[in-house]
Amino acid sequence: MLNEQKRADASRTLASFAATALSWSQSGKRSYALLQLSSDGPLEAISGALPEARIDEPPLAVMAVRLSMAAARPAVFGALGGPGRPLGVVDAYLDGDGIIVEFDAQKTPLMLIVDTIDGELSNAPGRSIVPLVPLSDDNIAAFAAAALHAPQLDAARILERHIEPLLSREATG
Repeated sequence: MLNEQKRADASRTLASFAATALSWSQSGKRSYALLQLSSDGPLEAISGALPEARIDEPPLAVMAVRLSMAAARPAVFGALGGPGRPLGVVDAYLDGDGIIVEFDAQKTPLMLIVDTIDGELSNAPGRSIVPLVPLSDDNIAAFAAAALHAPQLDAARILERHIEPLLSREATG
């Protein structure tokens, strides 16, 4: 896990490759960043310059799962990180009273992760799931489409993405 100084050092290294960390978060044992690369982003060179970092392309989805009943944690952890875990799960680990799950949303949709968690909680409902790395518009839209049973939803229908540029424009006289 990176402290403030190490995050600043990593940010300077990223900047030397025309890359930026758009967000930082941390769990009990890891720091996470969503990177924005230049169009020809040199992933191998960045990996070489940050040897302790793991850079995933495409970026992984990372969720912190908090359960209201601690007794349900072993079953949820086993479903997310055990031998029968969903295909796209790269890692799952215990973090305090919760679980961190890292997964490739192109292989395992967010809805499957949520359904897996909720399936294990049928006798002990109550949970919160918080993304530690911002989700892509495509992942948000796919989750909304699945959760709402509305397959016509896609990333182009996420209104916030259309409104944000309008709100950030400077007022003209």
